[in-house]
Formats: sequence, structure tokens, C-alpha cells
Amino acid sequence: MEKIQETSLEIKERFAKVNVQLQEKDITERLSALVNKFRVPINEARRNVINYFLKVHNINQDEFFANAGFANQNPVKIAELVEDNKWCTFNARVSILWDARHEKILQTGVLGDETGTIVFTTWKSGGSPVLEEGKCYTFKNVVTSEWQGRMSIKINKNSEILPYQGDITVAKKLVTIVGAMVDLQQGSGLIKRCPECNRSLSKGSCGEHGKVEGTYDLRIKGVIDDGIASHDVILNRKLTEELTGITLDKAREIATEALDVGTVADEMGRKIIGSYFEVTGVQVDKNLIVDSIKPFRADVSNQVDALLAAAEA
Repeated sequence: MEKIQETSLEIKERFAKVNVQLQEKDITERLSALVNKFRVPINEARRNVINYFLKVHNINQDEFFANAGFANQNPVKIAELVEDNKWCTFNARVSILWDARHEKILQTGVLGDETGTIVFTTWKSGGSPVLEEGKCYTFKNVVTSEWQGRMSIKINKNSEILPYQGDITVAKKLVTIVGAMVDLQQGSGLIKRCPECNRSLSKGSCGEHGKVEGTYDLRIKGVIDDGIASHDVILNRKLTEELTGITLDKAREIATEALDVGTVADEMGRKIIGSYFEVTGVQVDKNLIVDSIKPFRADVSNQVDALLAAAEA
């Protein structure tokens, strides 16, 4: 009950800063119903109640948070971003960019600093600049979002992204898994990237820069099964070449002879699918960004199977 009262007071004070006076009793009743009756987590209930009163008073969400004075102009560290709907400013390196899965998304990927990483998304309608993988930026007036215990960053029209004049080392919390490579996903093998933003092209086009003369690259988007769960793993060109023995030049030769880029991924699959590997990398959302990968010896695999069988007996 104490947490509900604290949250009610916080919501009341937030609306007061934009000259909207709410009755604390009304806020508390809604929070209590969500938390106690429907078992909604307090952070989700808080967001629900705020959105309710924003609609009642016809207040734009972005303008509400920006004008309510919640944006912290003093840069914070990513590890400090633990509160939902918190406006903040921080410096980070673009650790990795993913392929956008929606036509309205400009870019999505992972930002990192020396304390941790966080997922971000920019939208084509927001007017955000195109970010480059590996470069550092200052992110001003962005807002955190929590979903199922995971934090991410929302960048909107009130946000500002500027080049950061300095170097940022991204923290690496390494994870190691051992298992069989059971599949290569679409987007593996020989691909082309946009020379401007480095995102992979789809039918010769970049989602931001349109038709471009792409640059060739190699990657593997694989699935490792450790016997308990499957893990999506991503290997860059260097690791892909080392693992498969197929260089970028060789991949282009294979694709040219077959008149089909997909043959490169097929050839890679024949070399590695079904083999066991020990993979170490950084877990980012559902993907393991691989730092190192090496074959897992069959005799060791057999020993592991024997130990598991003995444990189950």
C-alpha cells in the first residue's frame, strides 16, 4: 500500500507541473485496482494510470514528459536506466544495428557504454539522424521504456542526437554456450550493406537511402541448440571466414558461378550444421553477438552426454 501511495503522489506532482490538478484519491483508486485486483506490476500500473489521465485531459504524451521537466540534462550511465518512462541524457556507442522488421522503423539496434547495453529504436517519422555502427553519440531527452523486465530507449521528436567527441568502451558481459549448430537463418552468407549506414540491403535497397551500390559482406545468423534451449547467434565476417573457410572473394565466386547468392549460405550450412561448437559472446536481447567460436571435441561431447545420462539415472 505504501508503494501505491508513493506512486500516486508522484503522478499527482507530475501533472501539477503541467498545470493539471488531479485528486490523489482518484489516482490511488486506479492504481489499487490494477495492482491488487488485476495483479498488474506497479510500474505497468503507473504507466497505465498516467496514460489514462493524459487521454482524459487531452495531453500529448511526448510534450507532457518533456514539459514536466523530467529530462535530465546531466549524462547518466546506461546501468542507471532502470526506471520506466524516465527522460534522460547519456553518451553511448552504437554497438550493433539490426535489420528493421517494420517499414516505419528507421533503425533499431543496441547502444552501449562501459556499464552496460540497451536496445533502441528510431522511427522514420521522428526525424532522427541515421546512426552508424561503431560510432559514439550523445542522446539527449530520450525516454526509457520497460517491457517484461527489459529496458529500451524511445527516441522521439523531443530527442536530440549529436556526435560524441570521445571514445566509449562498451562493457562486455560474456556468455558461453556449448551446443550443435542446427540452422542458418535468412540473412546468412553473402550480403550487401549500405555504404552510408551499414545496414544490410533488401533487393538492392536501403530502408533509409534507397537504391545504392552496396558493399559485400559475410555473416552467419545461426541457431545453436545446447540440449535445453536454442540460441540465436550472429557471427561477423572475420569469424564467418574462420569458421567456414569461405572468404569473401570465394563467396562472390560461388555466387557468380551459381547465379544465386543463396548458394553461399547453403555451402556454409553443409560445412557447419550438425557440428558442435563452444561459443562465447555478448547476449543482447535474443541474440548472442559472438566474440569467439571453436569446435567442441566429440569426445568431450560424449563425456557431457554421459554425465547428463548419469545424472538422470
